[in-house]
Amino acid sequence: MHVLPLEIQHSIFLLACTDGGRTGLAISLTSRSYRDAVRPVRFHSVAVRAFPHIAGVIESYKHDIAELEASGSTLRPRVRHLLLSPESKQPIDADEPDIEEVSSTAAKDEAYIAAVVALLQLAGPTLTTLAYTAQLRFMGIGDGVCPMPQLEELTVFLNPCERRSKVLLGPPHPPASYPALRRLHIVLSWGAVVPELMGWWAEAAPDVTDVRLTNVFRRDGGSAWVETMLDEDRAKRPYPTVRRLFIEPYQKPIGGKCGNPRVQHTYFVKALKDLRRRVPGDLQFLLKGREAEQPLNRVADVERYWMDSVNGGPGGWRWPDEATVAT
Repeated sequence: MHVLPLEIQHSIFLLACTDGGRTGLAISLTSRSYRDAVRPVRFHSVAVRAFPHIAGVIESYKHDIAELEASGSTLRPRVRHLLLSPESKQPIDADEPDIEEVSSTAAKDEAYIAAVVALLQLAGPTLTTLAYTAQLRFMGIGDGVCPMPQLEELTVFLNPCERRSKVLLGPPHPPASYPALRRLHIVLSWGAVVPELMGWWAEAAPDVTDVRLTNVFRRDGGSAWVETMLDEDRAKRPYPTVRRLFIEPYQKPIGGKCGNPRVQHTYFVKALKDLRRRVPGDLQFLLKGREAEQPLNRVADVERYWMDSVNGGPGGWRWPDEATVAT
């Protein structure tokens, strides 16, 4: 390896740094020459799974920038793929969860929110994929504080405590906040207003082609929004650029003494299935979902999709996915 030109080493290391940062760190600890060689590419993919780790990532990133500048190199480290999943809580997979449910203590801490924004401001200009599973308000992303001009794929979890926030539903700033975004996956929480939310995204990301909505509830306007997306006239649809639509209803309630929630879920899914008969020829519509005896781990699903996407796979956009198609 030492005899290879630096450009070839960079290409090799780039192919290796697709696991969220572990391999990049391991290479940098191998020897001084490897540490110097891997600096421009070791942040190619970064997975942050705890808030306290954010400061360390920022410090390491800035340190590598300083070292490259000091060496006279014109190269700079770039974060292309970011998984931000710090101390997040699972969305409640039930039709009407307790509205007093709050986010984790860490999510309330302004210092942690500031750290998230600081990381996104550093990485935002070069990001192509971002999976953001923390159920705190989408600070720095929805309000234009962290421009992401190259972002192509975004997954975000909504916070039930912030469902009315202007950061989520207000006018986009700047008008086209995500000019390169093509794939948008939103994991909904109870209380989200889907038509308003998707109207915001249609303005902020006007060229999205693939939309995936997970945890669509009976009363969030999701099915009504889907109906409007099935208009034969593309120009009349609320998100006219979308060509593939993935809809995953909330998880069927686990059996208990009262069967009404399960019956309501069955009728809701049937209504969504009936919509498939109206799908126009220029739109692909896939209804996804699966039953389970335990609450589904949406965070684990998103992390798996993100890793697959970083490594060149379809991630959460496989078509069709026979393992999860609602039948």
